[in-house]
Amino acid sequence: MKITRRGFARLAAALPLAGVARAAVVSEPDVVIVGAGAAGIGAAQTLIAGGRSVQLIEAASRIGGRCFTDTATFGVAFDRGAAWLKGGAANPLAGFARLHRFEIGASEARELTFARGAQAPLASNDGYERAIVTLSDAIANAAEQDDDIPASQAAPMLLDDEVRSWAATASAMIGPLDMGVDLNTMSVKDWFGLEEDDGNRLVRQGLGTLIARIGAGLPVAVNTPARRLVVSGRGVAVETDRGTILTKAVVLTPSLGVLTSGAITFDPVPDPAMFAAWSGMQMGLLTKIAMFFGAGAPVLRFAADSMLIPQADDERGHVFHVRPFGAPLAICLVGGSLAWELAGQRDRAVIEFAREKLRALLGASGDAGLRNAAVTDWGRNPLTKGAYSAALPGHWRARAALEAPLSERIFLAGEAQGGKAAQKVHGAFASGQRAARRILKLLRA
Repeated sequence: MKITRRGFARLAAALPLAGVARAAVVSEPDVVIVGAGAAGIGAAQTLIAGGRSVQLIEAASRIGGRCFTDTATFGVAFDRGAAWLKGGAANPLAGFARLHRFEIGASEARELTFARGAQAPLASNDGYERAIVTLSDAIANAAEQDDDIPASQAAPMLLDDEVRSWAATASAMIGPLDMGVDLNTMSVKDWFGLEEDDGNRLVRQGLGTLIARIGAGLPVAVNTPARRLVVSGRGVAVETDRGTILTKAVVLTPSLGVLTSGAITFDPVPDPAMFAAWSGMQMGLLTKIAMFFGAGAPVLRFAADSMLIPQADDERGHVFHVRPFGAPLAICLVGGSLAWELAGQRDRAVIEFAREKLRALLGASGDAGLRNAAVTDWGRNPLTKGAYSAALPGHWRARAALEAPLSERIFLAGEAQGGKAAQKVHGAFASGQRAARRILKLLRA
């Protein structure tokens, strides 16, 4: 059925508020935005500033998408999804943070490397630094060639024993723990096209809290998944579990994992070029196992915002982010195939995995004082089906192909289309703004 103005008002009254966003109040909006994450919020702001009415619909019970600050589990801010403001002062979201009086960290996390069997960080580690530089240079050189190959094929011959001993750790940091995929499925050209993560900073109140604050006041209908988009000569019918909304254009922001799963169908179906773009992408995964410790726990002896990096045997490595903004947390991060493997296990087993790794790093009492723990579920979550996108080898042009509208009225946006800032929150936000500007131009015509 079509949701009329009166019916839509009744629907709005029945919807719960999503964080700081208000419930839906717009009937037959100019534009429907599917998804109220960073991309959807950026699109909504731009369209409203351009004089257009909008309606955001969100399948989850909250706004923010893959930006979600959990303050209930531990009593302190824990970003279950994106956590870092990347790019320093050049990141426009930093301006929003200052505007809304959020506290941004003064420095990046301090990296502390641990050799195998050591229970104290190395005073310095030239071998690790040179391994990172050597592997990065090899991948960059491969990316400048004609063919787009897996990063694993670009790995250099290492003749230096010290560098060789840290090669697996470097591979873990560059592939699974950064891109969310193993080197054998990582496109060298996709990696090379992304900006470097200079100036990473945490937000004390949580990056998810900041994104929710930016979205305050926007018309959002939560618990309202889109099921089918039907384009006709007059516009688009957006079919949801709560009825059908008629609109002139759509900004579509769900993850590529959701779009390729068939959770949303299209009439007419997308052209073969878009299906080719979707099939050329994959969802990477980064999983966080957060552990809350009591005072005096051994792991809390490190300075706030320390990154503990154990020497790895292979690229399926892990790191520990200790005391983010001084909170009594140790967050074990795993990525790529290891993260997907753990996503198939119960949380209890995943937490034990992290405790075992902490004991291996700091000794038998390394996990002493543990009070509570939680595991992120982006891989299992049907509303995300992964953490962020990565191109498959040979398909690095797929990101650009995602810019083509579907049936001239449906525009995709999200972290996959962030350009040099792909995989990042500010890239998703800018992608939503760009899609909105294209729609403003369409509607003026």
